[in-house]
Amino acid sequence: MSKNVKVLTIRLPEVEMLRLEAYCANSGRTKTDVIREQIRSLKAETDTGEAIAAFRREI
Repeated sequence: MSKNVKVLTIRLPEVEMLRLEAYCANSGRTKTDVIREQIRSLKAETDTGEAIAAFRREI
């Protein structure tokens, strides 16, 4: 795995997991692919670099 790839573990209520699994089964896509697409569709702040820097200052 590349150094630039991070792993995310999430907890979902059963109903949300079932919904995701049904969507993936119907679309032929993986859960990772669907979640990745949703993250990419989030509205970007004015500058991604600024957003990352602000996040790092918070943690």
